[in-house]
Parts: sequence; structure tokens; C-alpha cells
Amino acid sequence: MSKNNSMSKALVRRETIAGYAFMLPSLIFFLGFVIYPMVQCVFTSFFDATMNREDIFVGFANYIELFQDKVFLGALKNTVIIVVVSVPVTCIFSLWVSSVIYDLAGPACSAFRCIFSKSHFDVIAHRIIFSIFLLAHKQCMN
Repeated sequence: MSKNNSMSKALVRRETIAGYAFMLPSLIFFLGFVIYPMVQCVFTSFFDATMNREDIFVGFANYIELFQDKVFLGALKNTVIIVVVSVPVTCIFSLWVSSVIYDLAGPACSAFRCIFSKSHFDVIAHRIIFSIFLLAHKQCMN
């Protein structure tokens, strides 16, 4: 009994190591091309970086200036509105359409399942939401 248990532990350990080995290239890519640039960007944001001159540490001065800029605040507000509106609208609309298609029977059901997909609804929902905001303001959002 203990021999089978030790063999299964060895198998689990070997499979775990193999799993991590398969994940390692993706993890290295993610760390090198996503996480490191993000950390470097945050670090650099605390400096006044001008060409042909050494960087000067300014602390939160860049952020204070950024959050006092009217253009940035307008763009931030518009981005938050788009995110808060478009995600729920897209999810609700997609779920509604999928429930309608699911209740269909026969060839109509197969046709709708082949024609429509979530990607189509994302594009349509975003286009409708952007059109509403652009028509309401009669100018670019940002």
C-alpha cells in the first residue's frame, strides 16, 4: 500500500515539475515583456526625464501636475464611463441574445449559432456606445 502511495507521489511530483516547465517560457515572456516594463514605467514616472540630461527625482510632482490637467481629467472621466457602461451592456446583451438563440429549435438555431459570436456583439456594442457619446457631445470624446 505504501509503495503505491510513494509511486503516486513521485508521479505527482514529476507531473508538477513538467507542468511548471511548460509554463516557464510563458512566465519568462510575461515577466520580461509585461511586468518589467510596467514596473519600470512606474519607477520612471517619479523622475523628470529630459533628453541629454541626467534624470532628476521629482517624487509625486508629475502626478500632481497630471491630475491638475483638465484634458487628462476629461479623458480619464470618459474612459471610466466607457468602461463602466460598455462592459455591463456587452455582457447583458450577449447573454440575452445567447438565451434567445438557445431557445430556438431546428435549423434556425444552428444558423444563428454559426452566424453570431461574442466578438460580433463586442464590436457592435462598442460602436453603439461610442456613437452615443460622440453624437451627444458633437466632438471627440478625449
